Amino acid sequence: MAKPIKILLVAAIIIILLAVGTFGYAQYKYNIFNFSDHSAIFFSQSDIKEVDKLKIEYIPEGFTLSYESDNKQQKLKEYVNGDNYFAVTKLSGFKEIKINTEYGDSKITQISGIDYVEYGDVEHGQGVVWEKNGYQYTVSGNIPAQELLKIAVSVE
Repeated sequence: MAKPIKILLVAAIIIILLAVGTFGYAQYKYNIFNFSDHSAIFFSQSDIKEVDKLKIEYIPEGFTLSYESDNKQQKLKEYVNGDNYFAVTKLSGFKEIKINTEYGDSKITQISGIDYVEYGDVEHGQGVVWEKNGYQYTVSGNIPAQELLKIAVSVE
């Protein structure tokens, strides 16, 4: 009778270890490595697939589309309003995105289960980076950080 109990106990331990390992892997979405003049975000869930569309629900008043680029692994839209500008990109298969943290640390804002990494400042470049559904996204520009985040949350 002791042998079946040992077998069940070993099986239970293996199942627990597999569950913990799977949970730990699922939790790893990205890592941020800080260097002296920049940081790099490494994504774990980036897929190499064709980028279908880039939809932006919120565009600040007065901004108009000035440039658009469309290829299989990257979509880009740039908007201007006088001297103010912002750009939105949707990327596929990019494991690393470098961000400007020379003049300030990055900040993570979580909204609806997505971590938005905010970085930089107006004078030296600022933006937001995140990953959703296997795609990497960036919004950058010289408009207020709150506006960049609002744009980022509206992107599909």
